Amino acid sequence: MVEVGDSTEDSFDNPRGHDPMPRKNRDYSTGPVWEPSLKRWLADVMFPDGTRRRRRFRRQRDAQIWWAAQERSLEDGSWTANAQQNHTTLGAAIARYKEHSKAHHRSFSTYVANGLTVLEQAVGADVLLTEVTTADIERMKLERLDKDKVSRSTVDKNIAVAKSFFNWCINQDLVNANPVKKVKLFHEDNERVRFLDPETEYPNLLTEARKGPWYVEPIIVLDVNTGLRRGNLLGLRWDQVDLSRRIIRIESRTKNGRPLNLPMNDTVFQALAWIFTASSQLTFWAPSTGTLRPGGVRPTRGSVWSPDRSRPRATRDYGRAWAV
Repeated sequence: MVEVGDSTEDSFDNPRGHDPMPRKNRDYSTGPVWEPSLKRWLADVMFPDGTRRRRRFRRQRDAQIWWAAQERSLEDGSWTANAQQNHTTLGAAIARYKEHSKAHHRSFSTYVANGLTVLEQAVGADVLLTEVTTADIERMKLERLDKDKVSRSTVDKNIAVAKSFFNWCINQDLVNANPVKKVKLFHEDNERVRFLDPETEYPNLLTEARKGPWYVEPIIVLDVNTGLRRGNLLGLRWDQVDLSRRIIRIESRTKNGRPLNLPMNDTVFQALAWIFTASSQLTFWAPSTGTLRPGGVRPTRGSVWSPDRSRPRATRDYGRAWAV
């Protein structure tokens, strides 16, 4: 049986293990059937090898699309490909999902990859995907907590990755159910809010930052005054900085995917005007690597450097900081 959450489709069976009305009274030969007690559209397809696929949907259109796809597979013979799901191992499915996640999830390297590794090690790469049970996920959950000694919030992240992975497997017709669906999360709230005293602690922080690499202080200043996320801040480029209009424009890689136009206050403007250099595409970069994050372009030293060549020198040529 299948349950893909609240979006389009759910499990066919009800919690008590029997249908609200006798199955013999339902005629699926012409398409999905509306079930008033479940408030769902039910679809059932029987295949020549005796297997059947059943799903239920919130919207009639989604049910019709799924049912029509199954009927087409019967007509062109492609339904036999569904049998391969019984032979797909967890390791093979995870390998496929990694390729998908790399292209669609920006958090793959920092979030998804680790969760998939935990799942594969806990259950076993050679275990058939259809044989993974809720008990396996529960065991992984407890082992992470008791044996690996990780926090409950970390365990919740691993469970969330596993749940997304099996939802993807359902959409790929690799499995019919999500074994993670019934696993409860800890919902641990380990957030700690800390405010710096603007009169004493914040100035002391900037004083200590000046003892380090040149980019530490302006990064802190921009972080405090703009609230930019770490990825947007460390990956900030000069073509995103309009000093003449005092605007920082982030056109991509925002959380909601929408462009962000952020006005500069005097503090941000002065910090950016001080470190501006036309010899680098990135606003912040380390002299040893040319970037504070992967993908940066190594700058070339030029006249914009201070005499001791330890940090960029201020420049009045603000126009070059903006490229449309």
